[in-house]
Amino acid sequence: MSKKLLNENCFYKEHEVIAFKKVAEEWGGFSNFSREYPIVINDVLFDCSERFFQILRYGEYPDFQKEFMEVKSAFWAKKLKHKHKEKIRRDWDFISLDVMKYVLNEKYKQNKSFRLLLDLVPKNKYIVEDSTKLNGDSAIYWGAKFNKDKNVYEGINNMGKLLMLLKNNGKLNYNLPNDLKIFGSKITYSV
Repeated sequence: MSKKLLNENCFYKEHEVIAFKKVAEEWGGFSNFSREYPIVINDVLFDCSERFFQILRYGEYPDFQKEFMEVKSAFWAKKLKHKHKEKIRRDWDFISLDVMKYVLNEKYKQNKSFRLLLDLVPKNKYIVEDSTKLNGDSAIYWGAKFNKDKNVYEGINNMGKLLMLLKNNGKLNYNLPNDLKIFGSKITYSV
């Protein structure tokens, strides 16, 4: 299998792929919406990695972060990001990939069952977040869309690539700003 680089558009043949899209489907545990793998950061329990990732967009707004925690599901928490776009960190587009690396590292370190799920992926398969039915730039940034005519997934698929790197290396290297906060407290982390 050839190495796929982060932030590079790629094509994946359908038979070479383990695709995930919904939590309740096969391989759904790879989704950041999966509640099977909670994360604890600064003594705060996050039911899933997506909620934690979304909250980090708004480090200077602890009240807004609390609103993210209070909504029923991470799906609705993600929808909240459209409510206050002006409050998103100015450097979010620049740091979001490293933030995701940090989030996935924590999910991996804190959940043995997640590590075991990654171990189930055969070495001759790519992990792809199937974003075929999603819209917007983030759909192909984090995932890939299936082209029925060509029998391939196409997209940047950074989520799938990060999961494969995590599977192969046991960790992801990242570079985060020192001012990431949850509920007014700086996050302490180590690479």
